Amino acid sequence: FAELGVPWAHAERDRILVRASIAGVEVAIHRDGRGTIPTSSPRPVLHPIRTRAGVVVTANHPADHDWHSGVGMAIPDVNGTNFWGGGTYIHGQGYVLLDDHGVIIGEPPAPEGDAFTQELHWIGRDGSVQLREQRLIGWAAMNNQTWRLTFDSSLYADAGATLGSPGSKGRIGGGYGGFFWRFPACDDVEVFTAQARGEAAVHGSVAPWLAWSADFAAGPGISGPATIVIAASDASAAGEPWFVRVRGYPGIGSALAWDRPVTLPPGAVLRRRFDVAIVDGRLTEAQTRRWLVS
Repeated sequence: FAELGVPWAHAERDRILVRASIAGVEVAIHRDGRGTIPTSSPRPVLHPIRTRAGVVVTANHPADHDWHSGVGMAIPDVNGTNFWGGGTYIHGQGYVLLDDHGVIIGEPPAPEGDAFTQELHWIGRDGSVQLREQRLIGWAAMNNQTWRLTFDSSLYADAGATLGSPGSKGRIGGGYGGFFWRFPACDDVEVFTAQARGEAAVHGSVAPWLAWSADFAAGPGISGPATIVIAASDASAAGEPWFVRVRGYPGIGSALAWDRPVTLPPGAVLRRRFDVAIVDGRLTEAQTRRWLVS
């Protein structure tokens, strides 16, 4: 539609900023996200992410939620700006599409071996910077079937900030926002922590790690069994629950503002690090625990 010149068409396209490879095999692509339409809150994301055997374990702009984009940081409400995308939750009304969407724009990534850092600006609907972010993404082989992704984010609230979610506005169990991973279609999903198993039990629980094991059915892309294990000691120490969806759509995240807003005073820094094992095949709980101590 952009080629037809219609005013409502989105003309921009994603630019690939970094290609992450291990032993000559591409395992992840970092995109600037500018191909995202404004109502889906454009932002840099990792997509596709693949296992070492090539199984695709992320989805980008799926039909059910166009604003779900690979792996990244997204928050539904920062000082009144929607950095998640889609409708804004209003208690008593549900989700309403408002003109309140922001955009996250990054400086050129700075390579550091098998990693890069990037400075990002979270820009509100009025053009003001609501947050600055310093992000580090790293990758490394662990064995022939496993590689490690490091996602380290520091949010700088230079003028102060209030972070919110539908959960902090009254939607029970809807406290998503922060680190988020959208999966492609999955069959036979097992999601578990050391203390809980299954969507209902893990959703809303606080645990230092979470595992998602499934038969991934990406299209286009290679399908197959894989396990994602996310270690999140910072989030766990802060008492932040896991957000889990299996039945409605496949995705997981760490919720910054689960049932109440987070207020950052001027000059505050909020840092969260996630260390992720991306594994070919399905891991048992015992095998997952062995990876976590390795």
